[in-house]
Amino acid sequence: AYRRFAALISVSRYTRARLLKIVPEDVLPPARVHVIPNAVDAESFVAPRALEAQPWHGFRFTLGIGELKERKGHHLALEAWARVARDQPDLHHVIVGNRAGDPYEERLLAIARDAGLGERLHLVGNVSEDQKVDLLQRAEVFLHTPVTAADGGFEGFGIVYLEAAAAGTVAIGTLDSGAEDAI
Repeated sequence: AYRRFAALISVSRYTRARLLKIVPEDVLPPARVHVIPNAVDAESFVAPRALEAQPWHGFRFTLGIGELKERKGHHLALEAWARVARDQPDLHHVIVGNRAGDPYEERLLAIARDAGLGERLHLVGNVSEDQKVDLLQRAEVFLHTPVTAADGGFEGFGIVYLEAAAAGTVAIGTLDSGAEDAI
């Protein structure tokens, strides 16, 4: 039930490869799938934002941005952060993203709690654009570690890596995801 495509644009080489694995070559010839990555306006991440005092202004932190979903890989980031944070008592981890109060969110809280670091994990929910830029500018490291989720969901690109780079913040990601192109 496929129809033949004249051409298709993909946001990353990773997404292109996944697409070509599931769509037959006679429907979508590889030569017709072109990668054109996303971009951001880098200038908008350079100047500090004029904000009142924010909760994260009082401590050092690593940062993750993305909905609290398995495919965003916050669980991997938290496990890595916990190993480092044990030796750095002033290092917190902030996650920006819609909170659902579901089992995955509980899993994230449990990772920090079980490591004895529950008070240093901050799930701040959604934030304004100015707050996001402020967080990116102040973070020690942007730590976003996407995975292919049990339901098949995956990170096709990861524009947040470009935003972190534009803000001057080092980013750590994972292989086998769109992060490869973004970073």
